[in-house]
Amino acid sequence: MISPAGNATALDLYLSSSPAHDLHAPEGFKRRVEFESTLGDCSTETFIADMRRTRETFGKQSLKVETYHVIVSQTHAEADPLDMQAGLRQHEMARAFIAEAFPGHQAKLTTQRDNGRFEDAEDGSVWVPGKWHTHVQVASVSEREATLLRIGVDGAETRLHYAAGRAIDGHMKDIYHLRRTNNRVILRELGYDNAAYVEACRRHSAAARDGRPVSHLGENVTRKDYAGRADPDGPGYSAHDAVRAKLREARAVANDWDDYTDRLQASGVQTRVTGTSGVSYAWIAADGAEMKSRARGKTGLGSDYTKASVEKQCEINAAERAKGIEPTAPELIMAPPSPPTTDRPVPIYLTADGRPPWDLEFEAYAEKVRQAGETHEERARQTRSNAMDQDREKTGTSPAKADELAKATNDARRQKEANDWAQDNAERAEAEFTATKRALTEKENADPSKGRDLDHERVAEIKSLLAEGGDKAVTKKFGEAALGTPEAAKAKTQQASIRRHERELAERALTDTVPESAKQTAQAKQPTPQPRSPLRQQMIDHERKRQQGRDRDTPSR
Repeated sequence: MISPAGNATALDLYLSSSPAHDLHAPEGFKRRVEFESTLGDCSTETFIADMRRTRETFGKQSLKVETYHVIVSQTHAEADPLDMQAGLRQHEMARAFIAEAFPGHQAKLTTQRDNGRFEDAEDGSVWVPGKWHTHVQVASVSEREATLLRIGVDGAETRLHYAAGRAIDGHMKDIYHLRRTNNRVILRELGYDNAAYVEACRRHSAAARDGRPVSHLGENVTRKDYAGRADPDGPGYSAHDAVRAKLREARAVANDWDDYTDRLQASGVQTRVTGTSGVSYAWIAADGAEMKSRARGKTGLGSDYTKASVEKQCEINAAERAKGIEPTAPELIMAPPSPPTTDRPVPIYLTADGRPPWDLEFEAYAEKVRQAGETHEERARQTRSNAMDQDREKTGTSPAKADELAKATNDARRQKEANDWAQDNAERAEAEFTATKRALTEKENADPSKGRDLDHERVAEIKSLLAEGGDKAVTKKFGEAALGTPEAAKAKTQQASIRRHERELAERALTDTVPESAKQTAQAKQPTPQPRSPLRQQMIDHERKRQQGRDRDTPSR
């Protein structure tokens, strides 16, 4: 959940500026960042510089850790990945959590959902959308004094005062403090018990992995159990499965530890307490073999059958009997089946009807709007619809004809959007390409250690030969020694730069954001798919000619 950032600058670039992880997935969102904000005196664009300014102000430049990386994530049941409002709620909840967990510290929050993936299913691979999650970069040094509220496992509150310039310490990084703070914020902001939901998910995941229903989570299923269940000559369950069925029944109805052991002894199972809570069980298997096993350990029967766990369940049983409720033994299941995937837990909202609080707020707002006479947009839509109906009556235009005219208008608008997008994209890509080339040239010219004695005519010739036939073409004309000259190195560098920028242009042409309707219109313009668009090919040919002309016109030094 929290870890020190090895390189603060690299982490910031990765979270905010790197390509989306689902960029090449047809169903992906193709956006790296959905929501981004900061806490404290800093901005999303200058967070690293602002954080370092704070370190310098308090003389903490020597600290090894500049920022800490915190990840706050929600499951699909908590936040629908297709719902932008759910993502915004996730982002706002993360802001409240960081403000309480790290008071006085600058922070940058980046909410994403680009971690979708393909999963195997019976009918092939299925795309699963990414989960809403927020990456948080927290400055190690605080910019102002603050008070940290820590709540212990027993609910006791402790307040710790921190002066400005104090670095994050063990109290703030304590994982239990962070979990309790997160649970408190989720209960307040989202309206459900996160601790209970996390425990339900953990039990469900463990049960799904081990092939057990949730009620059997405290049982340890080993390889021998799986082997016994799969034995074609066996009964379909292992010796441990058989004794666990007896332990499960006794544990579910016993009043205390003595009652538990008496019930087991009656069914042929002997118990022996080891240490403070460990228990060793002995019994005779169906084939007459003497069996022994502990409750704990990798090969044990399971943590449900330690003395402490049994006594805790016995207390629950006794409390139910005191209320007049008789505990019942669970159904006899030797080898529990795997749970269905539909049993995955969902958050339980603590509202009167169990619905999310924002749904109730929206319904109340919608009813208020209806009572006030609808929204301005709805009134405008109704007025427009009435005016169109009147025009049809005056002109005698049929509804079908009116719809056809409206469709043609929309098609023309989409066509214009597609043309404008293609033109803007081409101009922006060419401008960035030219600026990058200019910057590289200026950097090379400003470096006194490079390019002083180069024969630029030879560089241009070698580059042309490399493009035609590679190293063999250069060797054939100038000899093998020419490959080791500075001119050859320069030519190879320029050729690699051109190829790299060609790839960048291709990726940009394929991945730039555009409305879906504009994309479809732009694609519809082309009667047949082409491996390289004419616009992109024209840009590449133009840039190659400019580069060759510049190399020929540059005098030798």
